[in-house]
Amino acid sequence: MLNSLMTYPYPILRSQPIDYKTGTFDAVIVKTNQQAGFDITVSYSVNNDQIKELLDKRVIAYALQIQCISTWYRKLVISDSEKQSIFLSSNIIHERVDMCPCIIAMEDIDNFTNSDFSEDFAGIPFKINKGEVVAIGERQKFDALYKDDIIKKSESIVTFVNDEKCKAMHCEWEFE
Repeated sequence: MLNSLMTYPYPILRSQPIDYKTGTFDAVIVKTNQQAGFDITVSYSVNNDQIKELLDKRVIAYALQIQCISTWYRKLVISDSEKQSIFLSSNIIHERVDMCPCIIAMEDIDNFTNSDFSEDFAGIPFKINKGEVVAIGERQKFDALYKDDIIKKSESIVTFVNDEKCKAMHCEWEFE
């Protein structure tokens, strides 16, 4: 899972201007419960003109990484605009779902520079490989729990009865 607290070997656009002087990347994620799953709507925003130019040229793209630990579902959904809608069916996710908005490189960028780099990175060109992160937002999570959750409401198939008079453990089968 992507992590906004991780340090990268090149400047990353974040929700706070850390590697950039003033540039930031933000994403607003809204989850709406539906009968068969969850609608996820993401609104991305960038306030750096050079990053916007790369987005317009499709050299880089907005994306949302989705991961569900209990079902092992993991997907990076790439967006072609500042607004993104995703439907997560209830049969692919369960319990905790992590989401991390980002901007990724769609192709190799040999001399990645930006006039807004902080003084630590100013004037230094970086190689960004296809698929690497250029910007990262704040990770969000939600619990995919359902009103009629058969896993939570099921009865155990095993019953234990403590009998103080019994000297040996035995098993009684009710069904085949």
